[in-house]
Amino acid sequence: MNRHMIRPAFLWVVLVVCTLLAQPAAADPITLRAGINLDFLDGKHETGGGAARITFIPLPLVDADARFRRTSLHLEGLPSVTFGYGNGSIEGASSTRLSLFTGTLRHYLTGSFYVGVGQTLYNQRTAYNVLQQTTPFRTLSQESRVTGARFEAGLDRPISSSTHMRIVVALNPVMHGVQYSTVATAVRACSFNSATPAPASCPLTELADPERASQADISITFAKHLHHGELVYGLRYLDYVSHYSEVNQPGDGLLADRNVGVMPVIGWRVKL
Repeated sequence: MNRHMIRPAFLWVVLVVCTLLAQPAAADPITLRAGINLDFLDGKHETGGGAARITFIPLPLVDADARFRRTSLHLEGLPSVTFGYGNGSIEGASSTRLSLFTGTLRHYLTGSFYVGVGQTLYNQRTAYNVLQQTTPFRTLSQESRVTGARFEAGLDRPISSSTHMRIVVALNPVMHGVQYSTVATAVRACSFNSATPAPASCPLTELADPERASQADISITFAKHLHHGELVYGLRYLDYVSHYSEVNQPGDGLLADRNVGVMPVIGWRVKL
């Protein structure tokens, strides 16, 4: 993990620890909630090699909140999931494995409005089918870890006796990471075929390309209080874009990855 990743993560951990240590020993009880959502991603995945349509891929996200008076800690995670591209137009790409973690410390300025600061971390690995590629260098896989500070503003207020409305507007203005690509550097020597797509004698090279990214994450959800918990439903919009950032190199500024889409949300939350 490079220094761009370590510094914001370290500052976020220090902020959380200092906030928790500052609370009085004998205080109001801490409210704990946890839930699981299915976010059905519908949108577009784009790289320098083309674009592919993504149609309602279910992403199982888990979340948890710990609130004390006007301060809360919100955690959200996506366990590692894999989805394919079918006959998409990204040259050679067959599937992507993705995981996500977000942690945010929120402070309520009023009873319903809050601001927050935290950290987002993405891990992804894309596998490629070399038989579908036409470039001189055949890519076998690409993987990256990207992280950056997250800033939020949110509204959490009741709209009836049994329903809460939650609006979250979040921005990661700058994220950093490195993309590692495994490529075959001598196509003729590799003798690619369907039985042996990457022979043991095939010369392979790993390339490291720094990335710079940003993300907008906006959601509006409703929580309907039922007998044993809350039924959560709504919409979420996500726009993530990254570019290669190797200064003074031919690829500097070229598109590395973009994911944009709208996600219908359905889930269940309980008070612990």
